[in-house]
Amino acid sequence: MALRRSKRLAASTTPPPPRRSGRIRDIAERAARPRATIRINPALQQRRRDAAAAAAAAVAASPSPNRPTPAPAPAPDAAPGTPTPAATRVTRRTRRTVSPPEWMAWRQDFLQIQYGPQGRRRNRNLKCVVSVSQPPQGIYSRLQYHASFFLGNNKVATINAFRIDKTTTNAPNAEASWMGDFLNATRIENVRNERNGREVAKLLRACFRLDGVAKASVRAFRDEMTNEGVMIIDSVYVLDGYEGRGLMRPMLQMFRSGLQRLPEWFVFRGVLILSPARFEGELGSRWGDMSDSDVANTLRGMYERADNYQFCGNLPAWDETMIIMARMVED
Repeated sequence: MALRRSKRLAASTTPPPPRRSGRIRDIAERAARPRATIRINPALQQRRRDAAAAAAAAVAASPSPNRPTPAPAPAPDAAPGTPTPAATRVTRRTRRTVSPPEWMAWRQDFLQIQYGPQGRRRNRNLKCVVSVSQPPQGIYSRLQYHASFFLGNNKVATINAFRIDKTTTNAPNAEASWMGDFLNATRIENVRNERNGREVAKLLRACFRLDGVAKASVRAFRDEMTNEGVMIIDSVYVLDGYEGRGLMRPMLQMFRSGLQRLPEWFVFRGVLILSPARFEGELGSRWGDMSDSDVANTLRGMYERADNYQFCGNLPAWDETMIIMARMVED
């Protein structure tokens, strides 16, 4: 009897197992359940991969200033056969410019101008895209600055220029490789001709001595040419069907404005140098039977009126003499 009582006492004094609350029990049960596998929609993933590939292909195929592109349907007031903008791709929805991979920097601006034949001009928005391109392989003393101008989706004009890397008051330790690239050749044929290198060399040789100092015969901006940065304007071209319609003045002014508003490393505020002359080959045929000297004088007057370029002289460059005009970027 004593033994039996001890067993009952022991059983009555043993504590019951702990009871878990309903909340803790739910958490434990959820943790014990096998987790669901995330399902991927193969068709959706394929569509995403196709979209990424199409975007990459569009960027790779985006047009550049030196690569022709198919012509779109011209605007109602555009000249027949007007080529597509060669420097930009514009969509009707976003009107955004797609930067080709060779561009180091660029910007676009719009200006409302009076455009059309004399006496019938109306307001139009002129777009200017200024881009900076990488230098040719092995020639690092210049950068190409290119401006393309558009009315709507139609390219109407271009300006092509080269900024020369030379010593200036603000950059006295800049490399002097430009003199070897452009000035010191004994013959023009010895100058590398990538991207009109020989035309650039002629204008520099006309303005500068072999030591990189502006010639004493330069009538205007001689000190500025020696002490400031220099940009050679290689060509100013209005496409056929758009000349004589009020483009020249806003083009030149928008180009100068764009040079000052590029990203900081590419801003240019120095001297612009050009030579008013007939284009060679087929592009020069628009002047008809006019002599080269008459064409040069006509263009000289146009640059003076349109953007205040000043005559610097008739200056020799190797075996020819060139009319040189110049102005500072800033007014």
